[in-house]
Amino acid sequence: MVLSYRTFMNEKQAAEAQPVILNRDEIGELLPHSGVLLLPDCVVLSPDKRKATGYMRVQQNPITDGHFTDKLRAGVFPGVLQVEFAYQVLAVLGASNNKELAGVASGIQNVQFNVLAKVGDVLEVEVKVTKDDVTKKGGEIQAVAMLRKIGDETKTSVMMLIAQAMKKKILVRMIRPERNPGADPKTCQALESLPPEVQDAIPPPSGASE
Repeated sequence: MVLSYRTFMNEKQAAEAQPVILNRDEIGELLPHSGVLLLPDCVVLSPDKRKATGYMRVQQNPITDGHFTDKLRAGVFPGVLQVEFAYQVLAVLGASNNKELAGVASGIQNVQFNVLAKVGDVLEVEVKVTKDDVTKKGGEIQAVAMLRKIGDETKTSVMMLIAQAMKKKILVRMIRPERNPGADPKTCQALESLPPEVQDAIPPPSGASE
């Protein structure tokens, strides 16, 4: 996710400002996600950039098809992706202010899954920033997310989101995208210590030759 440092507005600016509505294409330009893992279809940013409301239609895709294969629970949207949806809306809120910082989810607290979402449902998540220690160099941001299903506002999933923002070059060094985890000597050594049956069950890295 991409975060921001705090943006201040005086009372006159706040009164004159209007909400900003972003569609899926505009969201895709702000986030590094794509395909079925780009979750928000629309995000509405508050004028003071301290709150964002995201909307998504749960679509049938390999994730929902594979989550539960029995008829009783077929098409259920995973709870962990409710969390991801909320984090992506928070990321849009940050990226709309500052595209120079990048960040990662660093924690989640007080999660309550009260919304059962299935294919076809429309979800709404409201994300409010409660703590913002982010400067131009980075820092921590916290937000409360409340997720509901359109048409059934009696149930709400609630969670506290925590993320760390940093310079993009620092994040790149952490991730080291040029490194092949499958060829890492420590990984190979650790795998050799596992029982043979477990080693045989673990597939080789993607793209590895037989």
